[in-house]
Amino acid sequence: MNLLFSGLFIYPGKVGGAENFFINLAKGFRDLPAADHVTLLLQEQFRDYFEAQYPQLDKQYVKVPFNRGIYEMISPLVLESVRKAEAVFYPNYVTGFNFGRRRKFFTTLHDLQYLHYPEFFSAPKRQWLRLAHLHSLYHARKVVCISEFVKNDVLERYGARYADRVTAIHNPIDFERFELYFKPDLEQPARPFILTLAAHYPHKNILTLLKAFQIFNARNPDFQLVLVGQTADKLIGGDYSAYHRQINEAVAQNPNISFTGYIDNQRLTDLMQTCSFFVFPSLFEGFGMPPVEAMGLGIPTITTARTSLKEVTLGQALYVGDPENPESFVEQMQFCTDNLAEQKRLFQQRAPQVRAAYSPVTIAQQYQKVFHEAK
Repeated sequence: MNLLFSGLFIYPGKVGGAENFFINLAKGFRDLPAADHVTLLLQEQFRDYFEAQYPQLDKQYVKVPFNRGIYEMISPLVLESVRKAEAVFYPNYVTGFNFGRRRKFFTTLHDLQYLHYPEFFSAPKRQWLRLAHLHSLYHARKVVCISEFVKNDVLERYGARYADRVTAIHNPIDFERFELYFKPDLEQPARPFILTLAAHYPHKNILTLLKAFQIFNARNPDFQLVLVGQTADKLIGGDYSAYHRQINEAVAQNPNISFTGYIDNQRLTDLMQTCSFFVFPSLFEGFGMPPVEAMGLGIPTITTARTSLKEVTLGQALYVGDPENPESFVEQMQFCTDNLAEQKRLFQQRAPQVRAAYSPVTIAQQYQKVFHEAK
């Protein structure tokens, strides 16, 4: 089957983990033994970036002359490649017009964050997301949700009448992107540090972690906290300026907290390899790739049990009791610090199970089954 994967939603470094999801899945299909062939449909303006980052994947470039979402909706009308493909996959909630669902169009919904945190979305944006989601539920042969949590949320919010059209498949994780840059003789840092990785959307709960670290650091002054991820002022999809100011004010109070911003795989691998443990404080996730990545690398991982996180971490992370209370994080951070050698041993034992569950080929096989069997 010739598959067209639409990556028109990708603005490098500005769409959180959605880009990694998209590329990891494409790599999984590339490595499948079956004969499916994937071509990525991408924006011409980012050609140099995609050619440098993903040289082994087949690509087609188009200019998007206006709003990306609307352009994808009308893509069957304006793009011959969409009309000719045996199946088209829209990985980020918008689906092309497909009356009667005659064409094999498939779509992924990542979350319904706009319904859970409406205050961070303008009224027009909320209306657009609802319209786009319902449009996809009508026009796609199948809508894939990235966790059982999201699937249940979709059916609860939009109606059980879509139950036969909605399924759940977890996100693929490409651990090779770390292995390529792994340094067996990498020098350990002079001071221990805690690592967190998240684009600074409000629901990522970074402010609570910063408050928790202030308390923890007073008891453990050698520790540092390293925040990796795109800062709130550089994200698209909502107005996060006030939240950005709050984070900056909290960081300014402690010289042991540092930002890296958006970094490349080499730098991220170095930090993963040398951190003491990983903390992911999010209150809301459709999936939650960072804690799964950390666990797949054998890093002790503290996170919350909210929304999808306990599901996707296979119930094997260290979970905080009340993720809106800084003391709950302090408790688990102190436990991990006091029992670090044992926790490292346990998480290294769990790593192979996590890697197997989320390998790109494993997840691609599940998508392939959906693509081929959809009626």
